[in-house]
Amino acid sequence: AGQGMAHMNIGNAHDRLAQYPEAAEHLNRGLAIASELRDEAGQGKAHSNLSIVYQHLGEYSRALTHLTQSLDIATRHGDVAGQARAHAGLGSVNEHLGRYESALAHYGKELSIASQIRDLGGCGAAHSGLGNVHQKLGKFDLALHHLTEALAVATRRGDVAVQGQAHGNLGVLYSKLHQDERALHHHTKSLVIAESMGDLAEQARAHGNLGSLYVKLEQDDDALEHLYKHLDLATQIGDLAGQSLAHINLGNVHCHMVQPERTLHHYHKSL
Repeated sequence: AGQGMAHMNIGNAHDRLAQYPEAAEHLNRGLAIASELRDEAGQGKAHSNLSIVYQHLGEYSRALTHLTQSLDIATRHGDVAGQARAHAGLGSVNEHLGRYESALAHYGKELSIASQIRDLGGCGAAHSGLGNVHQKLGKFDLALHHLTEALAVATRRGDVAVQGQAHGNLGVLYSKLHQDERALHHHTKSLVIAESMGDLAEQARAHGNLGSLYVKLEQDDDALEHLYKHLDLATQIGDLAGQSLAHINLGNVHCHMVQPERTLHHYHKSL
């Protein structure tokens, strides 16, 4: 049992350092030991943590498998907080897979459970998920309601990391609403917070968002600065989808600047 716990702790430490392949290796070892010992609580934790790592790696089908196992175990044990966490993960994975109705159902269950057990952080996370999905469905009024609520909850709790994510989400929404000054304000806030916390994944996301916004505003130099930083950070943390997106956006900017060789270089790299 001690060895299994050690692998889980090492895996979680690698996860926090954005070293996702190493995290997956140790968490899988921890899961194997917990399974041998028929330690369902340990298995539940391992499934939950593995689902997070596989989401970071963009391996959503694997994440889905682990989340389903995690929800089953939490339900069997009457672990309400565990059920809420599993619904949160299932909402996120279904959102990434474009299954928006399923995502809304899971985020809705997360919000319901979090409200029941007075888990303010869970409520904020659920509002964030619901806001992002409504945004993707073009329901901008509902999206604005939920995302504003998510930022308010994070601010009330003094949760700086979640405030940063909320600012990023509001930035994306305001960009879609063509309120570019507001978008710039929120994306800049999210970058400042991510840098202050040393969170490479959120820094990458913020640079990508700012780069995309400057592309839209046809401010090529600012766009290039942020997009190259996005590419550098996405490469550092092994985010392949982020690298591909950065190359596409860089290709678009170099195309706009009539630099055909650089344009082709980035478009080829995005494949």
